[in-house]
Amino acid sequence: MNLITAAPSRASFSLRLHNNGALVQREGRRTEFVLSGFFILPHYFNGKPRPARHSNLVVKASSKRASSKKRMKGKQDNSIAAPRNIKVEGSELDMKNSNRAADGIASSSLKEEANEIVEFGSAVGISDASAPPNREKVLKACVTTCSVLFMVGVLIQQATHFAAESGLSVPESMLSLKFSLEVEDLKVICGLILTISFSRQLLLLIWPEFLESSEAANKEVLKPLKPIDYAVVAILPAISEELLFRGALLPLCGLDWKGITVTGLFFGVLHLTGGRKNAFAIWASIVGMLYGLAYVRTGSVLVPMVAHGANNLIGATIWKLKQEGSQPGQ
Repeated sequence: MNLITAAPSRASFSLRLHNNGALVQREGRRTEFVLSGFFILPHYFNGKPRPARHSNLVVKASSKRASSKKRMKGKQDNSIAAPRNIKVEGSELDMKNSNRAADGIASSSLKEEANEIVEFGSAVGISDASAPPNREKVLKACVTTCSVLFMVGVLIQQATHFAAESGLSVPESMLSLKFSLEVEDLKVICGLILTISFSRQLLLLIWPEFLESSEAANKEVLKPLKPIDYAVVAILPAISEELLFRGALLPLCGLDWKGITVTGLFFGVLHLTGGRKNAFAIWASIVGMLYGLAYVRTGSVLVPMVAHGANNLIGATIWKLKQEGSQPGQ
């Protein structure tokens, strides 16, 4: 696909897809630029090819400005008014000299041309893939991911129910799924919140790798958000993840230590995203086992849901308060 436009400086631009990861290089007076929305990166330094990183589109800019020597030569030709059939000797040498001069003029106007290409890229709606996520992207990703996990959990419950109705010896997740709370359940919820939140803050002080993983994830997810958005990114994952892991997978794997361990490890592996490392996966696996134990103990999926959401919200709030306290002038 090619999009062609014309710039005021008589430079022509063509936009083409760059899917094969080919090298961006300079050929003669033609220079290719990597277009990534907000940044135009010329890859022609020292005449060596450079790889095009994080780009799906390449803009090719070629300067067609005539050099001063070429314009003078045209004036002289017009003043002499030589017949058209007369060949001027040494024209190849003059063309080479004019090419070198054109290169100098083109390099002096690269910044102006690049700005024009940036404006053109913004006009056609090209965005920078390497730019940090904003508030809208984070919330959209959260809602999308949670919706997928929720639907997977519902599908597993329906599949086990259909298999059980068909006479297969499959544990039915829907039979063990309860949404009720009793007084004893509230005690379990409070115990989970205190244990997990306190342990998390302690590990942040004594485990550098866990601190690094947590900070990377918090900066990617929480930094673009407003404080009111913390409830969304805290509660939605708690509902969808607990419905999937404790409400669907745990009964399927078995309501015992084996099922608690398997679903807890799977829960930890799911959290190896967003800059998190193995330390965070280990922590999430232990937390997932605690949530599974609470579900087996109480029989209500609301217990791990409420505790999960509360722990997410507490952790996000503490991180936000630390960030505000570390800023100058606070």
